[in-house]
Amino acid sequence: MAMDRIRCLSAIVLATWLAVAVGAQTPPDGDAASEAPPVEAEPDAPLHELVRRGRERFEAGDYAGAQSAFAAAELKAPEDLRVAYDRGRTYHAAGDADNARTHYERVAGSGDVALAARALFNLGDLRVASARGRLGEDPVALPKEQRDEVIADLAAAIKRYRAVLELRPTDAGARRNIETIRLWIVDMEERWRRADREKEREQVDLARYLQLLITRQMSLRQATRYIDAGVDDAGKPVRFSEVAIGQAELRDEIPHVEEKVRGHVAKIVERLQAGGAAPTPGAPPPAPKPLDPKVEEQLQALEKQLLDGAAAAGTAMATAVNRLDTLELDAATTAQRDAVVELEKMWRSIASLIPLLEGAIARQATVADATRVLAAGDDEEPRADDLRVRLHEDSRDVQTRVHELLPLMESRAIKEADELRKTLESTPAGGQAQAPGADPERSKELLEALEYALERLPDVEAAMARAKTELAGESVVAAAKAAEPAAEAEKILREIAEKFPKDDKGQRPDRDKNEQEQQPQDGEQPQPKDDEGQGEPEKKSEDAAGDKEKQQKADKRELDREAARRALERMREARNKRDKKRRGVRGGRRPVERDW
Repeated sequence: MAMDRIRCLSAIVLATWLAVAVGAQTPPDGDAASEAPPVEAEPDAPLHELVRRGRERFEAGDYAGAQSAFAAAELKAPEDLRVAYDRGRTYHAAGDADNARTHYERVAGSGDVALAARALFNLGDLRVASARGRLGEDPVALPKEQRDEVIADLAAAIKRYRAVLELRPTDAGARRNIETIRLWIVDMEERWRRADREKEREQVDLARYLQLLITRQMSLRQATRYIDAGVDDAGKPVRFSEVAIGQAELRDEIPHVEEKVRGHVAKIVERLQAGGAAPTPGAPPPAPKPLDPKVEEQLQALEKQLLDGAAAAGTAMATAVNRLDTLELDAATTAQRDAVVELEKMWRSIASLIPLLEGAIARQATVADATRVLAAGDDEEPRADDLRVRLHEDSRDVQTRVHELLPLMESRAIKEADELRKTLESTPAGGQAQAPGADPERSKELLEALEYALERLPDVEAAMARAKTELAGESVVAAAKAAEPAAEAEKILREIAEKFPKDDKGQRPDRDKNEQEQQPQDGEQPQPKDDEGQGEPEKKSEDAAGDKEKQQKADKRELDREAARRALERMREARNKRDKKRRGVRGGRRPVERDW
C-alpha cells in the first residue's frame, strides 16, 4: 500500500510538473498596457493606439505584428515599463527566451510592485521551460553532468517565485509552483539515484560491487559518528534521518548482492564445464562437461558462504536503520561496523589482486587525507579538539585494516604470477597460446606488473608500519606526523596500479575477465582457485581465521575521504559561527516560506 501511494504521488507530481512546464510556454495574461478603447490606427498613431494594436495582434497569435507595434510604442515612450513588459511577454510567446528575459529583468527591478511581480513570475516560468528543454524525452536517462544544470534552472525559478511572494504574498500561483517544483525534484532525484545504482550494478563484477557497498557503508558509519560533532544540536534529528535513509537504501542492495553471488558461481560452473577455456568468438559453444563431484560440492559451499555473508550484512544494516530511527548513535555505529565486517569477509574471499589493490588505494587515501587534516588543524579552535580526536581514532583503525590487506595481496600476486609463467611457458615461441583467447603479449605485461607489485609491496608495508606507529598513541599532535608515511604508502600503491595494462575503456581488467575462473591445466579436471574461496585449503583457513580474529579485536572505525573533508569544514564553520556571535552579526533575511 505504501509503495502504491508513493507511485500515485509520483504520477501526480510528474503530471503537475508537466502542466507547469507546458503552462510556462503560454504567455501569461497581461493587463499592464493601456486599456484605451479601440481607435483606428494611423501611421503617426498615439501611444495608446499602438499599444492597442499590439495587444490585438498578440491575442490573434501574430507575434511579429505585435512586436512591431510594441517596438513603435517603445520609441515613443522608452521609459514606459508597461510597454517593456508587453514586449517581454510577446518575445516569451514567440519562444525568444533571451529577449523576453531582457525585458522582464528591466521591469522586475522597477518600483511598480504589481508589474514587477508579473515580470518576476514570468522569469520563473522561463527557467522552468529551460529545465524542461534540458530534460528531453527521457528525463531519467539524462547524463549526470546535465542534471546539475536542470536543478540550477529550477532553483533559479524558485528564487523568482519567492521574489513574487515577497511583493505579493497572496499569489497562489507562485506558491503552488514552488511546491510543485520541490516535489518534482525530490521525485526525480530518487529516480536518478535508482537509475545510477542499477547502472552501477550492471557494470561491475561481484568483487568490485562489494567494494562499492563497503565504501558506502563506511561513509554512512562515519556520517553517523560525526552527527553529534556539529554545533547545531537542533539539526541532529534531521541528520539522523538523512543517514537512516541512506542506510535503508544500502540495505535494499542486499537482494542484488545475492543475485550477483548466484551469477558469480554460475559463471564459474559454466567456465569449468567448458573445460576452463575462454569462448572463441564466432565458434559454437562446446558441449558442457560434467563437473567433478568434489568441485561441485566446493562450489555449493562457496555459494552458501557468500549468501550467508550477504544475509548477515543485511541483518546488520536493518539493525542500523532501526537504531538510527530511534536516535541510538552508539548502537547504530556498532551495527554498521558489523555490516562492513561481513561485506569485507565476502570481498576478501573472492577478490583477485587488482580489486584488492583498488580497495587498498581507496582506504589508504582516506588515511592520508585525514592525517593531512590533523597536521593542518587549528590548535586555537576549541570545538576542533573533539573532531581531531575522532579523525585520529578513525585513521588509526583504517590504517590497521588496510595494512592487514598486504599479506593477502602478496599471496594473490605470487599465485597469479606463477599461473602466468606456466601459461607463457606453454606458449610456443612466436606462436599462439595453448589456451584459446589468451594473449601472450598481454600476459607478459601482466607478469611484469605483478613482479613490480611484489618488488614494491615491502616498501608499502614499511611506510604503513611507520604511519601505524605514529597513530598508535593517544596524542593527536603525534598522530599528525603520520601524514608523510601515509601519503607515501598511497603514492606507491598508485604507482603499482599504473603498471597494470588497461583495456580499451581505460580500465584495469582482472587477469581473467570471467571473474577469476582458472584455466585448465594439461587436460585435468580444473579446480576453483583460492580466489574463488577454493583451493589451497590450509592457506585459506589460515587467512580466514586470521582475518576473523583481526576484524573482531576492537571496534574498527573506518574513515572515507568525504568524512575528512566534512570534518575540516565543520571546524571552520564552528569558528565562523563563534566569530559572528562575538560581533553580534545576524546573517540573512527571513525566507518567505520554509526552505526546501
